[in-house]
Amino acid sequence: MSSRALAAIFSASILAVAITACSRSSANTQDQTINQAVQSKLNADPALSGAAVTASTLNGVVTLKGSVNSEAARQAAAGDANMPGVTQVDNQISTNTPANPSAAPAPANAMSGAPAPATSMSGASAPRHARSSSRSSAAPAPAPAPAIQAAAPVQVETGTTLQVRLNSPLSSASATAGQGWSATLAQPVRVNGQIAIPRGATLTGDVVAADSAGHFKGQSRLVLALTSLAYNGQSYGLTTTEVSRLAGNRTTRSEVAIGGGAALGALVGALVGHGKGAAIGAATGAGAGTAAQALTKPAEVNLPAETVLSFTLKQPVQVVPAASAH
Repeated sequence: MSSRALAAIFSASILAVAITACSRSSANTQDQTINQAVQSKLNADPALSGAAVTASTLNGVVTLKGSVNSEAARQAAAGDANMPGVTQVDNQISTNTPANPSAAPAPANAMSGAPAPATSMSGASAPRHARSSSRSSAAPAPAPAPAIQAAAPVQVETGTTLQVRLNSPLSSASATAGQGWSATLAQPVRVNGQIAIPRGATLTGDVVAADSAGHFKGQSRLVLALTSLAYNGQSYGLTTTEVSRLAGNRTTRSEVAIGGGAALGALVGALVGHGKGAAIGAATGAGAGTAAQALTKPAEVNLPAETVLSFTLKQPVQVVPAASAH
C-alpha cells in the first residue's frame, strides 16, 4: 500500500477520535455551566429554604431531585431550572404533604349506648294537654332565603405570569405551525389576595413556529403562545407573550467540525509527505469532517409532558373569581 493511502487512513482515524473528544468536551463544559447556574438559583430561592434540592445536567436536560413541603415549592424549583441553554426539565422532586389532622371525636351521647332523651315527637311520653296545645298553635313560617347576588368579575392585569404544565409532549421535529396544544395551570392566580384563576384550570394554545434543523445548517426552534383559558364551565380568550425554545446552532458546529478536520489532516499529511502530503491530508481531513457531520443527527427541541412553561399576559382579562363561580 502506498504512503499516500496510509497517510489518508491515518489522518481519518485521528480526525474521528479528535472530533469525538471535542464534541464530548464541549457538551460537558456547557452542561457544567448550566448545572452551576441552576443550582445557584435553587439555593438562592426563598421558596426552597431548608429543602435539599439538587440538579444534574446532561445534554441540556436538567434533572431535579429532592423533597419539598408543598407543590408550590416544587413548581418554583422547576421555574428556577428554566433558563437559556436548558432544553428540558425533568422534575423528580417529591412533595412531603403533612397528614390531615384526625377528625374531632363525636359527642359523648352519640358514642355511648345510652338512649336519646325523649322529645316532643314521642306521643307516648308527652302529656295529652301538651299534644293538644301543639296541634292548635300554628308552626312559625320559615325565614326567607337570602337573595343570591351574581359575583362581580375581577380583572387580571397585563404582565401577570401564567405558569402552565404541558399535558402532552411537543417537539420541533413533529410539530407544525398552527397546531394546537393543551396544558393546565400549575399555580393559581390571585387578585387582591383572592384566587381569581384556580390551579388546574385548562389552557389551550397554538404552535407559532416549529423549525427542524438540517444536517449542516440551521437551528431547531419551537415557539408557543397561549390562546384561551377555561374553568368552572366558563372560557376566556388570552393574549400572551410567546415562549421560544432553541436547540444548538447547527451551522457553527458544522463549520468547526469540517474546518478542524482539514487542519488536523494537513498537519498529519505534512508530517508524513511534507508539502504535497499536507495538501492531501487537508482534503482528506475536511472530507472526513464533512462525513462525520452529515451522519450526526441534528439537535431538536423536545418538551416532554409535565414541562412547566411561563407566559405573560399582554392584555388584561376579566374573569369570574374561582370561589364565586360554583
